[in-house]
Amino acid sequence: KSHASAERGASMKQLNSRRIGKRCRAVRESKGFTPAQMAYVIGCKHTTVLRVERGEQLPLLQYAGHVAEMGNMSMEVLMYGEKK
Repeated sequence: KSHASAERGASMKQLNSRRIGKRCRAVRESKGFTPAQMAYVIGCKHTTVLRVERGEQLPLLQYAGHVAEMGNMSMEVLMYGEKK
């Protein structure tokens, strides 16, 4: 393996849609929003919010950016969780 490909492999992280959904739900609930209110604030359908929170789909970049900002966290923390 070349050094570059080893580096890429080490930096690749697995996305876990269920964990991302739990973090998104935690942010929404911390603001006291219903799924419909959250959808209105970030500009998507409430069904999208629900599907993301259930781990059925990954959030679009725009949605994730809004949620991360609302939760006062980086996109990396929203998508991958806190570093252990």
